[in-house]
Amino acid sequence: MAKDLTVGKPFKVILTFALPMIIANIFQQLYNIVDTAVVGQLCGSTELAGVGSTASMVFLIVQVAMGASVGCSVVISQLFGAKRLKDTKTAIYTTLITMGVMGAVFTLVGVVFVDGILNMLSTPADIYALAKQYLQIYFYGCIPMLLYNGITSAFNALGESKLPLYFLIFSSFVNIGLDFLLVLPPFNMGVAGVAWATFIAQTLACAMSLFVLLKKVKKIAPSEKANAFDKLLFKKIMRIGLPSMLQQSVISVGHLFVQALVNSYGATVIAGFTAATKVEGVLTSTFVNISNALSSFTAQNIACKQIDRVKQGFKTTFYIIAGLSVVMLVLSLTIAEPMLSIFMDTTSSAEAVAVGKEYIQIVGCTYLVCGMMVIENGVLRGAGDVKAVVFCSVCNIFCRVGGAYLFAHLFGQSAIWWAVSLGWLVGTIISLVRYMGGKWKTKSAI
Repeated sequence: MAKDLTVGKPFKVILTFALPMIIANIFQQLYNIVDTAVVGQLCGSTELAGVGSTASMVFLIVQVAMGASVGCSVVISQLFGAKRLKDTKTAIYTTLITMGVMGAVFTLVGVVFVDGILNMLSTPADIYALAKQYLQIYFYGCIPMLLYNGITSAFNALGESKLPLYFLIFSSFVNIGLDFLLVLPPFNMGVAGVAWATFIAQTLACAMSLFVLLKKVKKIAPSEKANAFDKLLFKKIMRIGLPSMLQQSVISVGHLFVQALVNSYGATVIAGFTAATKVEGVLTSTFVNISNALSSFTAQNIACKQIDRVKQGFKTTFYIIAGLSVVMLVLSLTIAEPMLSIFMDTTSSAEAVAVGKEYIQIVGCTYLVCGMMVIENGVLRGAGDVKAVVFCSVCNIFCRVGGAYLFAHLFGQSAIWWAVSLGWLVGTIISLVRYMGGKWKTKSAI
């Protein structure tokens, strides 16, 4: 049954809605952790660097998928909040077709231009073959990956955040099992084994969730027949989705530049950076889940003109984010090395561990700033004020990349880590000004 987020106490509604997404993200992070840990512990730091050197391109694909799904989620949420059920169904079908086509385009472009991508990233010669092997297989999985993002956005837009959790738990265990099966004897597939494990798990999750979503959509206003594709709804989705994709693309392109700069320091720094960003991802991923819950909450409520309720939701998420930030800061300052040891042998990779520890402790000091930026953008995105989110992200990444390149030659690799916090600070200030200005209140997508 789809969930109405326009009634009930905002704190309870948002937390209850966000909790399944947070748990789902834990499992998502779990198999990302296992992927990286299996490579780092069973294969070695060179293999970890090979996979890590492609991280920014993988991030680009994932972020574009998420950006596109934002447009889908906002439109579906607002249609559902406005009780336009036939259009809600049509928007879901349009989402599925759009995401499937995008996935096919990514696969084609990625497989054809893989060498050019790796050269653009300044991939070191000693890990080039490993990076190419991993990235090619990853491109094969773009269709199920993008389609699954679209399916999840549809579930979340309908208030059904528990269902993606079930599919993700299943795929996580499949991925973990395949990681060990394909990397260890008798297969000994190394980096390729981890890539294929992810491909298989994502494909299974996509197929299962698609089957359940289509069954549920049929139960929404069963007497009203929806269209398989609607140009007008597609344009509305793209009106929100394209700026969001641009936002995510800008962030991702910025990461490509940062990755190229990191790659120039060699395999040891790449390995430390890879492990540290995995730890960072685990710690900050909850921010994203809470922001996504706030976006759906905002979208449904703004469709019903309940602006004060949206503001109450923002305050609620701020308190949650503040508490989480304190916990994450303590973890970053006290157990950075044990967290890194999950991904690499601290004895044989002592230099890489030192790099990762430095990154975690520098960035950890500004997690509250990151959390604030994310939830501010959550309200703006849910309201349909996506251009403001794009502008915030452009400024964020411009400061991050510009700061990294400007100061790295003067202060070394540490400047790259400090530039992350600088970008967050600038982004937070810009999005807060937009939120306080209130123009988002009139940006409904439907």
